[in-house]
Amino acid sequence: MTKVWLFITRCQPGFHDWHIDSIREAYDAWIEKIIVWVWSADKEFTKDNPFTYDERKKMIELSIKEFLPAKDIEIYPIPHSNDSKQWKNYILKNLPEFDYLISSNPMVWEGFKWDNKKFFATSLTTNTRASIIRNKISMWDYQYLYNVLATSVVEYLKNIKAFERLKDIFKDERVTPNIVTDAVFCDEKWKLVLIQRTNEPKWIALPWGFVNYGESTEEACIRKVKEETWADIKIIRLVWIYDNLSRDPRDHNISAVYQVELTWNEVDRNSWNKKVLKVDLKKIDEIEFAFMDHRKMINDAFRYHND
Repeated sequence: MTKVWLFITRCQPGFHDWHIDSIREAYDAWIEKIIVWVWSADKEFTKDNPFTYDERKKMIELSIKEFLPAKDIEIYPIPHSNDSKQWKNYILKNLPEFDYLISSNPMVWEGFKWDNKKFFATSLTTNTRASIIRNKISMWDYQYLYNVLATSVVEYLKNIKAFERLKDIFKDERVTPNIVTDAVFCDEKWKLVLIQRTNEPKWIALPWGFVNYGESTEEACIRKVKEETWADIKIIRLVWIYDNLSRDPRDHNISAVYQVELTWNEVDRNSWNKKVLKVDLKKIDEIEFAFMDHRKMINDAFRYHND
């Protein structure tokens, strides 16, 4: 029986290097056919969805021709919906049967977790983000684009005047870095609390997350630790602001790092894309962290604590 993989993405703009590498890995493993679901196919000419479905489909086809010749790949449009049950039912009703699916979007996992669908987890570490690519198009950054997109796709973007289009879309946008928080703390047995990630970027990280609009960094830190570890904490001190442009290869993320203290509840919570780890402080040099500065954050936190 043919093993079919449903690849879920908005493809804005088409396939980038992570998509290509993921599909290659799937075929190298045991997947025999791929269905590409182009999400939000009815959205176009906006900051998040600047391209039409026909344009996205054409760019996917160009990528396949350049990098994945002779692969069995089908492409389907799926309308936008914020209702996970609604789009799940649409997919099950309108798309061919599939066995496995992959997506970094929690809505996808939530929508299919009760349907006995298996998730194919790639082992790749490429961290290209479509949001960065769209910004690079608006800035006419050809060098970056040729590194992450098929040459034929970049030429197609020129032909459809995508650079002018995105420059116009972004002209009133104030593009700023993202603010995130990281928490450094130990459990009741003085074990450092870390998170083992299973989505990109994989490997190990401090409990962390993005700051929501209208939320302070301290509030975000407390919220994310609760979400990821089930622990209640209090803020002890701000360790530092970490803003190295290379610290997160996916995007320009600036982190406010806090040393915190466990106040209540056992540290013990696993989710679909993370599991809690408790590590001896003497062994942190042996850990392969997902982000280049997390080891420094830990060392800085405990150095300042002991000063």
